[in-house]
Amino acid sequence: MKRWFAALLAAVMIWSTVGLRVSAAVPEEYTNTGTRHEVALSLSEQAQIYYGRTELPEEMVSLSGSDAEDSVMAAASDLFAALHAMMRDPLTHPVSYKSLTSYWPYTDASAGSAGAVFFYADTFGGDYSREHVWPKSHGNFHESGAGSDLHHLRPTNAGENSARNNYTFGNVAGVLDTYETFEYNGETILWLNADWRGDDNYGLVEVADDVKGDVARILLYVYVTYGELSGENLNLFTRMNPFGAGDAFNDGEKVIESLDTLLEWCAMDPVDTWEMSRNDACEVIQGNRNVFIDYPEFAWMLFNREIPAMLTPSGYALRNESSFQVLGQVNDQEAGIVMGDGGRWTAIPANGYYLRGYRLEPSGAATVLERNGEFALTDLRADCTLTFEFAPKENAVLRLLGPENEELPCMTGETVILPSRPDLIRPDEAGDDREYRFVGWVTQPVADSGEWPALYPAGHAYLPANRQTALYALYAYVVEDPDGALILCRPAEELREGPYVIGVEEFGSMMGSDNTNGAFEPDQALFRGGSVINAAEENVFYLSMLGDQYIIRDSLGRVLRANATKKLEFADDVKVITQDDPEYLWDIEWQKGGPVRIRSCREGVGMLQFNSHSPRFTAYTSAQTDITLYEAVYGYEFCCTLDQTPEEESHPDEESSEEVSSVGESYASDSSSAEPGDSSAESSIRESSLRETSIAASSEEESADHTDQMLFRGLWFLLAALAAAGIAVGIWLTVKRKK
Repeated sequence: MKRWFAALLAAVMIWSTVGLRVSAAVPEEYTNTGTRHEVALSLSEQAQIYYGRTELPEEMVSLSGSDAEDSVMAAASDLFAALHAMMRDPLTHPVSYKSLTSYWPYTDASAGSAGAVFFYADTFGGDYSREHVWPKSHGNFHESGAGSDLHHLRPTNAGENSARNNYTFGNVAGVLDTYETFEYNGETILWLNADWRGDDNYGLVEVADDVKGDVARILLYVYVTYGELSGENLNLFTRMNPFGAGDAFNDGEKVIESLDTLLEWCAMDPVDTWEMSRNDACEVIQGNRNVFIDYPEFAWMLFNREIPAMLTPSGYALRNESSFQVLGQVNDQEAGIVMGDGGRWTAIPANGYYLRGYRLEPSGAATVLERNGEFALTDLRADCTLTFEFAPKENAVLRLLGPENEELPCMTGETVILPSRPDLIRPDEAGDDREYRFVGWVTQPVADSGEWPALYPAGHAYLPANRQTALYALYAYVVEDPDGALILCRPAEELREGPYVIGVEEFGSMMGSDNTNGAFEPDQALFRGGSVINAAEENVFYLSMLGDQYIIRDSLGRVLRANATKKLEFADDVKVITQDDPEYLWDIEWQKGGPVRIRSCREGVGMLQFNSHSPRFTAYTSAQTDITLYEAVYGYEFCCTLDQTPEEESHPDEESSEEVSSVGESYASDSSSAEPGDSSAESSIRESSLRETSIAASSEEESADHTDQMLFRGLWFLLAALAAAGIAVGIWLTVKRKK
């Protein structure tokens, strides 16, 4: 019996270990919470645990790189071998090529938002195309190994993926005399010359500056993690004849034009908090990290190049940036401490205090960047002193003003989650019966304006700078005008005849009028407050009723038709439609706040749905993604605050006479602080709010979920400990019985 008990406990221990691994794969646990282009000034806590330190690993720094002038020979160095093992060995849970699209809405989100960032376009999208940044034709991996690695493959849309092709990365704009460009959402994102044959380059493509660092660090990851001394995947910046045993897919063409370009791109676009958070997410899923994101300095060490002065998460590259001296100090020794030297400093407030700001003297001596108490000084121009201003936390009041005034008790130096407000209709004696839509909070009253001020969205964290602070509820309203511009497509409140946009918010897509093989191509849809804000005329479809069915026309008056092969198309020669023409008629099942079912009246055709895996809108008899109807509004949109009085417009902290410099950027206003080098700040300390930290509306629930997860895991660890004890007892009893 005792043996059975010990065996049972052992089984529980094994199962609990498996359970822990499975629970770690829940998507919500690896959502990217970073922000694009917000420079990462420190390693994440997860990265620090992975390496066991924040500095570059000492045992790696002492290893030698290579002086070789080609990427094949450079792989023979001790540092290459060590970095290879550091990234390849922990890769214990590779993902499949097909599963990539299920991870991207989490790993490639931004600041916790739903949806993935299209890689080259650097903006949100949902109709994912799998992009091998290191082209499949230039590597031996195809759709496995590096060809399905989350650190490598990125989401794009089909257009940018096709335009990028498999060309060599390089500098095109301002270098080549002739080239083409590819635009997405009104922005140029690629510069291309498909016929370029200079310096062994077979076609050349340049990406936007904000993406170049990402590209460089991905290429370095693939080169080191999947590069083999047999010659496989070593054609990073050197054209080679494939000779590796598994190199059947590699044509040997180099992936980037030169080592100089690779390092130039890596330096010009520093690691941001989004890349760092994505690295965390990929580690949770796959087990390994991209070391070139955590320590970009290794890119230069690998090729025995001098590390330039640049911002990196470890700060190693700034250590010897300048001969100028920086002194760090605090305004009150009991209020907090500061640690660091040179261009890197960390401010830690004592219990009951918070970091209110800093003072740089002389003010123009350097440029100061801050992220969550981590400071980096660049462009040092003189010896200087950086004084950190700590202040005691005090009881405070945040006044939320609008139709519903509210006072929230809080503490200075502690964030408050901003609430929402209901939309409203305001009938009054002047006949104002407009519908006002709540959009967020602002620091000053706003009269009717066609330009939106910077605002704090509901559900985000606000950090009161003073003991009395006021925010104002901002509303938007629409003045409809049939001759006005198309400005807003909002979820339909009722189903009626009129103009609509057909969209899917989950995937950031709306139906366009371009038809390919019986399906309609998706266009990117931008959402604000659940409404589409970037629809064009070609995205508008008009519903009209015929009996109990609907006729759907596009903006050119063409009728949507389901043909005999179950394909959709527009017919522009239809004069009269009757109830005897089922191919032109649609049944619409609609409920407020729910999905819309638009079913063809032609038997066997199915419903108009969205295919997220092969992005398109067409008719399906199988289950795909349901669509939403967004009512198109023509006219003009204005914003304003409501029910404000002059007395409510200003609430200064009367006891706070000393002002401090900005600790960071304000989410709500770009004018809230001067730059560190602003000469007007030399004789006084400037006032600005602390940097506002954007967090998701469900942060409290997420915190509770995290607590539950910790308790859950703690229970498994307890069971595992009991199992281990049971095994030990079982062994002891067995030995004793034998004796």
